[in-house]
Amino acid sequence: MRAPRYLLALVISSSVAGFSNPPAPELDARLASVSGRWTGTAEIDGSWTETRTLKIELTIDSTQRVKLPEGSPQVLRVKGRIGDAELLLGELRPNRGTVKRVLRLNSDLLVESWLKGPVIAAEEIRRGAVQIPLNLENGELVGSLATTGSGHAGREQMPITVARLVLHRE
Repeated sequence: MRAPRYLLALVISSSVAGFSNPPAPELDARLASVSGRWTGTAEIDGSWTETRTLKIELTIDSTQRVKLPEGSPQVLRVKGRIGDAELLLGELRPNRGTVKRVLRLNSDLLVESWLKGPVIAAEEIRRGAVQIPLNLENGELVGSLATTGSGHAGREQMPITVARLVLHRE
């Protein structure tokens, strides 16, 4: 008779534990404020590409959060394009805390993503990934952009960089 009581207690405690899990935390206000579709055109730094501008499109989805261990900063999914390349597994995360914000170090937000396809199709320029540090300023996302690459490897490997990127909400 002892085993059925133990089993019943285990089932009841498991059921109660399932109902008492805390709800998902509220979305970080900085992340929530930038959800939506953002577009812009940026001038490529340097003169090694024939193409001088890149069209940038980002769609930040506040409903698609990346699951991370408890206590980790919240991360949102980002879709879009950098030039002709598609963002693959793009993520938007906070990039600095209070101290760095006061000291004006780093950017508030960071988009990181793998790239699928050529960034500049007409020149067959491909890169593997991109980082886009951003700040929300006067209703615009302002920052820079850098793809993977090596500055000493020639045209086939040089990173594509943009020092001044401005994206407008659509």
